[in-house]
Amino acid sequence: PEVFSGFSDPNVVLIAALFIIGDGLVRTGVATVMGTWLVKVAGNSEIKMLVLLMLTVAGLGAFMSSTGVVAIFIPVVLSVAMRMQTSPSRLMMPLSFAGLISGMMTLVATPPNLVVNSELLREGYHGFSFFSVTPIGLVVLVLGILYMLV
Repeated sequence: PEVFSGFSDPNVVLIAALFIIGDGLVRTGVATVMGTWLVKVAGNSEIKMLVLLMLTVAGLGAFMSSTGVVAIFIPVVLSVAMRMQTSPSRLMMPLSFAGLISGMMTLVATPPNLVVNSELLREGYHGFSFFSVTPIGLVVLVLGILYMLV
């Protein structure tokens, strides 16, 4: 029936698969390991923590739901802020920015990228490659990190 025709769209299937991968990262403890690694590498340096946090969140968000990535890292950031005796907002805003910027990193990073690509292909134009937006995303990420450091 026509009601289910949208589920045959490759974008819907891909987005569903990304949510499953994200859930798997949480259930297997990979997300917790990443948080522990951040604390170990950054130590008590707020600058190192900010940079590593933004790089990690943007990197993960390029391949899975940025909302899920941010949700995974909220408790990590809160505990790190408490341990470093700093305001949580000093790390929460960079966390949010990195989640948003991750949508500019790959074709699958955010559903609108997939929709635009599908429409381009449907209209007979050349679509995007998986990493065609990555150079722009990397520049924005570096600028975002610098902005957060100031």
